[in-house]
Amino acid sequence: MKLFNKLVFGASMTLRKLSLLAVGASLWLFANPALAGEAVVSGGTLTVKTEVPNAFNYTLTVVGPHGFYADAKSVKTVPIVRLVGEKGIEDGIYRWQLSGSTQEKMRNPKPDFFNGREEKRPDFINRNFDESGLFRVIDGVAQMPKNDEEKDSGGGK
Repeated sequence: MKLFNKLVFGASMTLRKLSLLAVGASLWLFANPALAGEAVVSGGTLTVKTEVPNAFNYTLTVVGPHGFYADAKSVKTVPIVRLVGEKGIEDGIYRWQLSGSTQEKMRNPKPDFFNGREEKRPDFINRNFDESGLFRVIDGVAQMPKNDEEKDSGGGK
C-alpha cells in the first residue's frame, strides 16, 4: 500500500509541479513576447530595435520595390540602412532582416568538418540570431504592420 501511495501521490505531486511550471512559463511568455526586432524608419533610414542580449557582428539587409537592395554591417551596434534612392523612398513593400551573433555558446554541429583547412574547428561556437519583418511605404510614408496576420501575409490587406 505504501508503494501504491508513493507512486500515485508522487506522480500527482510531479504533475502539480509541472502544471505550475507550465502556468508560470505561459505567464512569462505573455508578459515577454518572443524576442523580435521592431523596424524604425526615420528621415529616410531604417534601423531595428532588437531585444537580443549581448549581440554583436550585426548585418541589416533591406530589399524593396524595383530591385531596391541595401545592407550594412556593424560589430557593436545595430546598423542603419539608407532607404532613399534617386527617386526618394519608393512606394511598395520593404522586407528587412537583421542577423548577428550572441555571447551564448552552443556545441558546434560540425566540429570535424574541415572544408580544406588544416586547423580543427572549435567544439563550441557563438549562437546566431535572425530577425525579420516588413513594412509598406505609401506616398513616401512608412506604414508598419498592425498585427501578426499582416506580418505573416506579406503585408496584404
